[in-house]
Amino acid sequence: MNNEDFNYIPRSAARLRNRDISDQHKALLKAGNPAGAADLIKNRPELEAFSASLFNFIEQKLVFIEQQLSGKNREIFNVYSDTEPSSEEMEGKFFWNKEY
Repeated sequence: MNNEDFNYIPRSAARLRNRDISDQHKALLKAGNPAGAADLIKNRPELEAFSASLFNFIEQKLVFIEQQLSGKNREIFNVYSDTEPSSEEMEGKFFWNKEY
């Protein structure tokens, strides 16, 4: 793969109910000015848009969850046996799996 395989094409992700602003936003994107398009809808609570801040927020949450889970030991909550396990075998376990 090379850089030609990763062509960025800006797309309008905004649900703009105002037709004039929607047209301006699309024209700015088509003209190759994504920064201008972002500035047009930035800090305008009356407009609904998926902005970079939303995706940054999601990414931060995923990184946090990954850090939390990477420090945990993998616990096995299943008992695998052909016969029903005893209470001692089920201590700390939740599921009994039997192959058919």
